[in-house]
Amino acid sequence: MTKLRTFIAVDIDSSARGELALVQSRLKKELPGKISWSEPKNIHLTLKFLGDTDFEKVEAVRKKLREIAVTYNPFALELSGLGAFPNEKNPRVIWAGLSASPESGLFKLVGGIEKEFFALGFDRERNAFHPHLTLGRVKQLKANLLPAVFGRISLSKISFKVEDIIFFQSTLSSRGPTYTKIAVFPLKNNSV
Repeated sequence: MTKLRTFIAVDIDSSARGELALVQSRLKKELPGKISWSEPKNIHLTLKFLGDTDFEKVEAVRKKLREIAVTYNPFALELSGLGAFPNEKNPRVIWAGLSASPESGLFKLVGGIEKEFFALGFDRERNAFHPHLTLGRVKQLKANLLPAVFGRISLSKISFKVEDIIFFQSTLSSRGPTYTKIAVFPLKNNSV
């Protein structure tokens, strides 16, 4: 049976992407170690990772995303600071944060996707949703270096509007992941 590695995400605009590329450039200079940096063109906000999806289920995913999209309005997000998972002292992922309250359109959309896709047979997320954009994955880094570096590098608070959700396929290779848009679903009233 054929499977595709898939996820649901929203894209960021060119001004946010440019700011992230600039911040990555500064981080690369200040962080000696082995870090696999995300290509700026690939940076996105993952709403739900679906994983290996049976090819036969792709159309059901598309249909469900179409239904979900028309029930949510577009919303704004803003870049807001740098951080690391699981923490700055033992980083595995370096990220740029996004400001959004639990009552925001983003959290409502993520909650709706989670509920609908659980009903479709996909596992629930184990961790609470934390809106972030992955800048790099740490393989090796000198201990306790991040807090000082994050203190010197600031992220401009750039806002951008989210007007659609995207169903992506992810193809892994030794050169890094390649993301292909399977389908784009406009949110309700996105022409307003």
